[in-house]
Amino acid sequence: MSKMVDWALQYADEGFAVFPLHSISAGQCTCKAKKDCSSPGKHPHWGEKTLRRGVKDATVDPKQIKAWWKHWPNANIGIATGRISGVVVIDIDGPDGEKSIKELERQCGKLPKTLRAQTGKGAHLFFRSGGHEYKNRTAIYPGVDIRGDGGYVVAPPSVHIAGRRYRWSNEGSPVDPPLWVRMILTPRVEPQISEPQVRLNPPGEDDPLLPSMVRPIPEGGRSNKLFRIALRWARYENKTPREVLQLLTETNKTKCRPPIGKSELRSICRSACRTANGRGKAEQALPPTPSHTREGKERVPYNGPQIKNPAKDSALRREKREG
Repeated sequence: MSKMVDWALQYADEGFAVFPLHSISAGQCTCKAKKDCSSPGKHPHWGEKTLRRGVKDATVDPKQIKAWWKHWPNANIGIATGRISGVVVIDIDGPDGEKSIKELERQCGKLPKTLRAQTGKGAHLFFRSGGHEYKNRTAIYPGVDIRGDGGYVVAPPSVHIAGRRYRWSNEGSPVDPPLWVRMILTPRVEPQISEPQVRLNPPGEDDPLLPSMVRPIPEGGRSNKLFRIALRWARYENKTPREVLQLLTETNKTKCRPPIGKSELRSICRSACRTANGRGKAEQALPPTPSHTREGKERVPYNGPQIKNPAKDSALRREKREG
């Protein structure tokens, strides 16, 4: 196996802030607790001057990284999540986590292909945070955690207590999370699910509304229904006109039979936002018409971390030669 410091330096070079974690040796954690450790191979090392605060000391400074891994050459690698690295991570743990994600995808839409790492029992899905503050939260659904500001994930090729190594499932860059994921990442719009079916509960008057929660809208009442839904998002859930239009577009596509035209949909959005926020505000905040951007989507350049397939990395090529 190539040196762990090579991997840590690669991550830092790509913009991920890293720090050393305890590893696994002879089937137990390298910390003093050893086999009695409650978080084997996942908690930070401690250094008198340079590593007293754990994830808060994460850095992209190659000099500091080399010093850490010189002292602990086999240390696992922790990647700090949130704004410091420009990513938010969905941590899927075991069968419960996979079940929750599949149910959410069924009701809200498929997740886009993004940077993904295979863990000991599940996966880490990396999404671009875009400078937003997404808090570190646990158990938002069965087997699903959010690693944002103040959190971290264990990175490949760290060793899991099960004896396997973490590994990248693909190569590339984190992508923007879809709208329904952003709604989940923000506590005030978090949909509720219940066990054992893991289904979204129908919204009450004060609950947030997702497009997947809307009943099918037949022809004849589409405009009126969409206006009332848009007004709820704009007035009671404090959505921006841009967010309202995105939600309306998704609702129109999945719930209206048949969907109404884009021009009428934008008109409904404007009317609802004007009613909610005051006449004249909606047009200024709406995105450009579809003719201005491809398929009506704004393409925002990504300048954050990019992970290449480790199989193509020079560190792994050195490993193959040495092996």
